[in-house]
Parts: sequence; C-alpha cells; structure tokens
Amino acid sequence: MTDNIIGLPESKDDAKAAIDQLKRNLPAILENAKIVAEIKRANYLAYIEQGFSEHQALELIKVPTML
Repeated sequence: MTDNIIGLPESKDDAKAAIDQLKRNLPAILENAKIVAEIKRANYLAYIEQGFSEHQALELIKVPTML
C-alpha cells in the first residue's frame, strides 16, 4: 500500500512550482465551486418542494448522497 500523504514542499523552487500550479488551476477551482453551490441549492429547494422543513433540507444537503 502506498501512502497518499502530501507534505510541504522540500525547497523554495518546489513551493513556487506548487503555487504556480494553483494559480493556473484557480479558474477551474472557482468554476467547480460555483457548480457545487448550484447543485446544493437545487437539492435544498427540491427537498423543500417535497415537504421538508428548511432545517431538514439544510441538514440533508450536508450529507453526501450516492445519487
């Protein structure tokens, strides 16, 4: 079995490379966050539409589903 532990960069160059990669990926990361938020809101509203209370709907969207 291999460890999937990601440690701190070992050198300044490694740290800079990691930061540069994050900067390149930032637009995709932000777009993903928007999509996840849209899905969560749609799920929340669907629960309310099905008769769940706002509190129940909020609790339900906190739990990851298999669907």
